[in-house]
Amino acid sequence: MPPDKDDVVLGGVAMDMLAQADDTLLLSLSARGLQLWCLSHFIVVNRLKTVIMVYGLSPSSVVPEFTVGEAPIHLSTSERYVGVTFQSQNNEGSEAARYSGHCIMGLQDKTGRQTPTQVKLLYNARVDCYLTHACEIMPDAMDTYVEPLIDVQKRFWHRVLRLGRRSMITPLHSETDVIPLRPRRFLILLGYLKYLLSKDGDKYARAALENSRSLAVMGKSSWFKDVNIAGSRLKFGLEPIPLDVSDPETIDDYRKILTEIGDSRKLYLLHDRKEPKKGKAPGPVALKMRIYLEVTTPKHRDALVSIVLSTHNLAVERLRRTTPATERENILCRMCMADVETPEHILFRCIGNENSDEELGADEENARVTAKYCYRALKNVYKIPMYRP
Repeated sequence: MPPDKDDVVLGGVAMDMLAQADDTLLLSLSARGLQLWCLSHFIVVNRLKTVIMVYGLSPSSVVPEFTVGEAPIHLSTSERYVGVTFQSQNNEGSEAARYSGHCIMGLQDKTGRQTPTQVKLLYNARVDCYLTHACEIMPDAMDTYVEPLIDVQKRFWHRVLRLGRRSMITPLHSETDVIPLRPRRFLILLGYLKYLLSKDGDKYARAALENSRSLAVMGKSSWFKDVNIAGSRLKFGLEPIPLDVSDPETIDDYRKILTEIGDSRKLYLLHDRKEPKKGKAPGPVALKMRIYLEVTTPKHRDALVSIVLSTHNLAVERLRRTTPATERENILCRMCMADVETPEHILFRCIGNENSDEELGADEENARVTAKYCYRALKNVYKIPMYRP
């Protein structure tokens, strides 16, 4: 097409029109440029199927009026072109993800509660797709858009594991092999950046990247600058991505999770935990669907989860939050009054709890037996009011 001063130019490549069969998308930096292009090319359009979208208007701007002949064209804020939705912002992802999550929970009312492994299959198919939609072209530079999505992910897995609001966030990911949403979205974003860097300079996608990098060098807002802002919000100590970006796969996405588990007093039962590895010596694994979550009896699984993640109602956890704080040596077992009421005391040492000792195992059969034992032990303890010094 003949050049126009209002053409959109990215990386030295003019982009005034995109066409897919008879579906046409016209681009211009001004109302005059767009109307002139249509006029000079004698374009014939279907007025009912033609819309105008305007981006970058300030609150005081006067919205221009477009016409086909004398008939005005509708001004739209959201349209789909060749399967891609164009709109200035996306606030629908969190609502769609939340609705899908509620449907999964509602399904269990009909089928009975599923194991976390089974729920994760549904989560990946029906929830995760909304949580990560378009994250490669919209970096998480603003918390306003990503925080509602993070909230959906946290609430969903809280319900799956039956954890309370006071429980820590890290086990939602370390115990289920579900990557936290910010790092997951950033990983997808880096994969897209790597794809763009692999393209030749004459490709539209690479031209857009080069234009974005040029704007970032000048300190102006751009997609490339938003990538670095999104990376800085991960709190991994990630250095800004240089213009000659290196291999994105070298980012250590799990460091935060390993560090948080190692420093937590509440999660002391997870410290130094080792997982079997095929052909290797057992070692720590940051993200993994843990074997104990495969227990099929829901109440047994809930009891074991409450002990491992310290969300139980034993005195050592309940009285930890009282004001004034209760000294640990005064938090006595309600059944024997001889030692501190901790999970390990209740399960293995309490003389007032009529349960045989069972050792926590790493295989699925031991996990089932242990979960049943934990359930019975906690059930016996919860029958007696908690001792308060």
